[in-house]
Amino acid sequence: MKRRMSALSGLILFIVLDTMLLLSGCDQAPSHVQADDVRASTGAGRTTVADGAGRSAPPTLYGASAPMAPGSDGLSPMLASAPPGAGPVNTGNAAASGPQATTTATEPAPPPIMLNATEAQFFAQAGEVLIFEARAAEIAATRADDSAVKSYAAMLISDQSAMTGGLQQLASRLHVPLPVSLSLARQQTLDGLVQATPESFDRQFVQIAGSRAQQSMIALFEQAMREAQNPAIVDYANGALAILRAHLSTAQKLPIQG
Repeated sequence: MKRRMSALSGLILFIVLDTMLLLSGCDQAPSHVQADDVRASTGAGRTTVADGAGRSAPPTLYGASAPMAPGSDGLSPMLASAPPGAGPVNTGNAAASGPQATTTATEPAPPPIMLNATEAQFFAQAGEVLIFEARAAEIAATRADDSAVKSYAAMLISDQSAMTGGLQQLASRLHVPLPVSLSLARQQTLDGLVQATPESFDRQFVQIAGSRAQQSMIALFEQAMREAQNPAIVDYANGALAILRAHLSTAQKLPIQG
């Protein structure tokens, strides 16, 4: 009886132990996964792990849980996203857009208009005489003793300025150069006027800018009216003649004649 009880107790203990072992084995992961079941794949930085049934677990990316953005591999440039309908995306390789620099070619200056001998002579002589008489009148406006001579000098300054301006505009339109300085003879005459004594100044001024000088100017402008072919030159000479005749009339009435 004791032996039966002892055998029965041993059997019950064996069954309990075996049941506990079975229950313990169901809660744990299969222990028979071997180290050789783990297979590393070197392609594109992925590792594949096979479970005991030979199935591959999903690949795991190193250092990221989402797909890499274009260009993060350093091989291709990153392209900026653009809204639908937008134009091509600038990758930085093309030149910046914008208005292109335009090069405006400098147009060559028009050639001078051909002048006949009278027209060329008119511009050269009228230009220099106007400079000469204006400078002489400026000196006389401050140094002349006679009031009539001084008034005449003031009239020459005002009128010669207008005539010189008109001649300059005409020469510019026709692309004709004008003299900018006096000839040696006229410059010496002007220097002599500056050095004249107070007693001789009025007479010396009238000699170089009085009635004889105005008659010479009138002859020059009348010749331009007769022989010039350019209508603009003819019109200018015609308008200036009225002023020159007024100068001649005033000069002839001066108390001092040269």
